[in-house]
Amino acid sequence: MQNKNNLFISWIVIGFFLINCFYVPVYAENNNTYFTKPTVVNAEDNNKTVQLYNKTENNINISNIEKIFYNPDKPDYLKQFGYEIFTNKSVLTDSSKTSKDYKLNIGDRLDIYFWGDSIDMINLSGSELIKNSNDVQVDKEGNLFIQGVGIIPAKGRTIFLVEKSIMQGVSSKFDNIKVKAVVADSGKFPVIITGNVKYPGTVFVNTRSTILDALNFAGGIQKNGSLREVIYINSKTKKRKSVDLYALILNGNYNQITFGEGDLIFVKPVGKVAAVDNGVKNPGIYEFKNNETLKDIVNFASGFLPNINQKLMQIEGFDLVSGGKKIYDVKYSDLAQLKLKDGDFLQFKNLYDQPENFVNISGNIKNPGRFQYKKGLKLADVLKSKDELLSGTFTDQAVIERVSGISKEIVSIPVSLIDFFNGYTNPELMPQDQIKIFPSTTMETICVSGCILNPGIIPYNENMTLKNVLASVRFTVNSSNFENVSNTDKKIDEIQIKNIVAEFTGKNNQNIINTAENVDNNSQSTSSAVENASNNQYNISIAENSLNNKEITKVVYLYDLLVQNNKTQDLILQAGNRILFRELKPNENLETVQILGHVNTPGIYKYSDNLKLKDVINMAGGVNNNGYLKGIIFLRKSVLDTQKQILDDYILKQQESLSDKLTKLEISDQKQINVNVQSYIKNQMNLLEMLKEKAQKGYGRISLNINSNDVNNLSEDENLDIQPGDEIFVPLLSKYIMVLGETMNQTAINYDKNKTVKDYINNVGGFTEYSHKNAIYIVKAGGMAERVKFASRKKLEPGDTILVPRKEQLQIDWTQVFKDFIEVAARVLSSVYVITKI
Repeated sequence: MQNKNNLFISWIVIGFFLINCFYVPVYAENNNTYFTKPTVVNAEDNNKTVQLYNKTENNINISNIEKIFYNPDKPDYLKQFGYEIFTNKSVLTDSSKTSKDYKLNIGDRLDIYFWGDSIDMINLSGSELIKNSNDVQVDKEGNLFIQGVGIIPAKGRTIFLVEKSIMQGVSSKFDNIKVKAVVADSGKFPVIITGNVKYPGTVFVNTRSTILDALNFAGGIQKNGSLREVIYINSKTKKRKSVDLYALILNGNYNQITFGEGDLIFVKPVGKVAAVDNGVKNPGIYEFKNNETLKDIVNFASGFLPNINQKLMQIEGFDLVSGGKKIYDVKYSDLAQLKLKDGDFLQFKNLYDQPENFVNISGNIKNPGRFQYKKGLKLADVLKSKDELLSGTFTDQAVIERVSGISKEIVSIPVSLIDFFNGYTNPELMPQDQIKIFPSTTMETICVSGCILNPGIIPYNENMTLKNVLASVRFTVNSSNFENVSNTDKKIDEIQIKNIVAEFTGKNNQNIINTAENVDNNSQSTSSAVENASNNQYNISIAENSLNNKEITKVVYLYDLLVQNNKTQDLILQAGNRILFRELKPNENLETVQILGHVNTPGIYKYSDNLKLKDVINMAGGVNNNGYLKGIIFLRKSVLDTQKQILDDYILKQQESLSDKLTKLEISDQKQINVNVQSYIKNQMNLLEMLKEKAQKGYGRISLNINSNDVNNLSEDENLDIQPGDEIFVPLLSKYIMVLGETMNQTAINYDKNKTVKDYINNVGGFTEYSHKNAIYIVKAGGMAERVKFASRKKLEPGDTILVPRKEQLQIDWTQVFKDFIEVAARVLSSVYVITKI
């Protein structure tokens, strides 16, 4: 007895140990919840432990594949598609209807029912040998035993045949009796599951179990296992069948497998995967086969969302050659042909979600709202009648607010409703125009007048600035120096500013406020978009009220505001200000110097006494990395006038000399020679005319011989004094040598520091028949010219030009003619070429 008690206690201890060691989650069917011991699942990434949580703050188990596409900046992570189908625990079920072809097996349980005529049923109910309802099981020999009927063969037979056999057995005892046999519970038998499942091994199924049931009995497919290729092997026929679970999950297509004892299910490792995030209805990580394309992945993800931008699709993938990731643009037309690579990440961008093809009318109007924009839409198409206005409307002025320019600035366009309804004006509208109608009781205004085309009342808006006013006025100066400021295709700083002043008068207790009092008043930043502004000047006098209600005039130069972008001059206005535009007075003119090209801040700068070239370059932020200081182009108006007069006089003198020689040749007896010489002289006269025309582009240039590209290394001679109106241009760093004149080919050649004049001329095919080999000119990028011989070993610098003149065959002193021609032509051609290459 004692031994039995000890054995019993030992079994209890062993059982308790096994329960704790092989603990599995307990499933509560009432609330679909697994009760498990709380755990923290760590993801190992580069030997660094990272705790990962999803949006519900529950602990998650992220797979190695999901780590590849994990983005810590997002509140949730992309999950491998389809594996959630195994999160619910399967149980053996017999709820499905048995097919008519189902053949009974050992262990199957059947419900057998008898019924018929009332008399027979009374007799049947009183019988002790047979019952109305019978629960029977196919025994190990494959038979059914039914009380009152006997033994009925069942194994391998269909329900129909079994019912027929039962009917034959019972009809010998009773008349008009009917029989129904139903499979209540199929018998359970083992099948083997191997591969990438949670609990590989043997599970028990019945003939009604599905492959999902069997996989769930084994804990489900792990995320390193394939959903696209699950192998089923029939134990009797040894036939293999591949099951694609995507067909079931995505489309509901499923071919039922009838299991038999000893069948095998093998889950292969997961295949290639690709992820798709935004832009589809069901983002996730999808497994794909070799023959599937990008379009298949999109279909797996339930297709595109309606806001997808089909023109902006990209694939981010691993590149084995470079050893990193790359991004590839994808065309929508290529979706069906584009094969994916393992680990590709599909990214789709959304369409801009704000409509732009509309105009909006709001304010003191009966039916405010949006209207569809169509080309040619005008205000009368939106505001069709004065009856649409509410009472108390301010009819002097409405405002059209318009998005303008690359910077998308808002400009205000005033519209007189009185003129509009009288048919004098009907402005054309643009997309996103905001038409604002104001009530007269609350309308605050600013008055503008003077030398403008549209004097009148401008509605005041809170924080309205001087630039806002300038955007809505059109100037009427008696010159071509002004363009229509209200032209919304131009930015404010593109207006040619010249000879205009505006005087502002404040209303009682309305002070004009400076918008940037702490900004450096000496700021030299400029807009590179300003052109022809060397003489362009604005001036504004602003009158503002002091605390004692006396009006004080404040002066603002529009040159400083619009060209030099001095924010201290962009004043915040107050309701009631009055603005008068007038021309500048002589003592208000500004002197400027312009620097353009490859400097960090090109533009127009205010001239001051004792200004040097180095000072101007530093004011513009210095030469940028692409600038070539040695090739600087320096223009001065006083030099231009002098050069033009000298060259005009010289060309006239040479033309007179050529004409005199031509006259003498015409009366000579040497006819054949005269014909050639006359033709030659006429060609030279045409050449002089061409020279005169071309030289105009080079007028005003001062040639500089700068030896360093560092502005801080300018010598005293190189650091010129600046005069008002000077124009400076820093060209692009040259990487070529120009070869022009009497050579077989006139072109630009890449610069090589080891090449000489001879090398470059040989590179273009050598000289022509008429070339003057000993009178070659090298024109430096800075404009200086030097005469060399063909055999010269002189090294060149980037941007230099080699000019080969024509050798004269006549006894005429052409030396000076060609010297001047070459110098001017070189200066013109090199300057023009440099500028066009920027």
